[in-house]
Amino acid sequence: PGQQHWVLALTSLPPGAVSAYPHGLLVTGSQDGLITAYDPVTIDKLFTLSGHSQGVISLSWTTSHHLLSGAKDGSAREWDITTQQCVYVMGGQENGVVVAGLPDGVIFDQVLI
Repeated sequence: PGQQHWVLALTSLPPGAVSAYPHGLLVTGSQDGLITAYDPVTIDKLFTLSGHSQGVISLSWTTSHHLLSGAKDGSAREWDITTQQCVYVMGGQENGVVVAGLPDGVIFDQVLI
């Protein structure tokens, strides 16, 4: 809802995982490099995260409920969704970044887009 560009990635946060979002979240990553979070019950847009310069192609969650994003710009980012701030950037990858969350950490992989 309300997207201006193609949605390339989608993830959800279950209800109750983060107290600030009791219904959970529905999160999209789009071709314009933006990440948008919606309330999954009302479908109201809650916030938008910006920082990627190209399309967001992957989204995942850490065990501490931080959002991970990978983009065509060769960067991966970790976002604290409570503060809506980027807390870590891994850049300089030659190709787009596909992100996989693991119970004990994070793996970043690259794909040619």
